[in-house]
Amino acid sequence: MEYKGVGTKLRNWYKYKNNETKYFMPKNGRRWAFNTIVEDRHGQKKTITLVQLMDIPIERHTKVRGTASPDDPQLQAYWADRQTRYGKAHWDSRKLRHVAENQNWRCPVCGAHLFNGEELQTHHKAAVSDGGTDEAKNLVHLHKACHQHIYQMSDYLLQEA
Repeated sequence: MEYKGVGTKLRNWYKYKNNETKYFMPKNGRRWAFNTIVEDRHGQKKTITLVQLMDIPIERHTKVRGTASPDDPQLQAYWADRQTRYGKAHWDSRKLRHVAENQNWRCPVCGAHLFNGEELQTHHKAAVSDGGTDEAKNLVHLHKACHQHIYQMSDYLLQEA
């Protein structure tokens, strides 16, 4: 299978189907980038672009030592450092990385490291529907199970009232 020229093939296919070039615009010094302009939930326009492989940085990994176990109390610092290094590379957004740093890379509900293998979700302290914003001070990262626990408890408290 030939991968060279996929962008050219995509552009030619789009021109054939739509007879226009509104989705292929110059961006970041590239003559042809497949992108479009959309509105976010606040009505502000922003450009989204199809990711190209050359935009993804190569990341080298250090092998885990053969006898290293996350359950070994002597290696807790090793595993915490490893998880934090992974976390620093996880988010492209400086804002989301800043939220994690403010939490000291810990889930505020269970106290475990954010990158312990569980799925993460970002929670708004004040809901957007109630006037909350997407600013870092209104966000908190939680494990998926902890996030569900928050909503189950709020539903329980509403039923009790």
